Amino acid sequence: MDERESAAPPAVVTRVVARLTELGWRGDATPISQAREIVSNSPGQLMVTSHLFHSNADHFFLVLLPEGHDADPIQLNGVLGESGLVEMTPESVEERTGHVAGGIAPVATETRSHVVLDISLSRSTTMWVPAGDP
Repeated sequence: MDERESAAPPAVVTRVVARLTELGWRGDATPISQAREIVSNSPGQLMVTSHLFHSNADHFFLVLLPEGHDADPIQLNGVLGESGLVEMTPESVEERTGHVAGGIAPVATETRSHVVLDISLSRSTTMWVPAGDP
């Protein structure tokens, strides 16, 4: 376990766990290195990455994808019926959500966004979504 994982969890992780508990989840936050190890040894489990997009119509979309995949803004424009979708900068992401870019959990963000799940996520039985740590 590295120094970062032995310390108290970041405030964003604490917020996410609190919100998930309100929604009925019973569990603990898992350090990212431990989650990666579980996923690497468990078929059907998948690490997820998150990307935040902004449209010309001032709509925000949190796109969840399998780790290592990127969202195609042109394809997203068509699927979502939007125009001018642009991925937000890491600074803008943190300002808007309170989460680090790539580690945006779909709960407990500073402001709400539409959540979009990539269809390929349906192939997994368990998804590990980062909360503040990409």
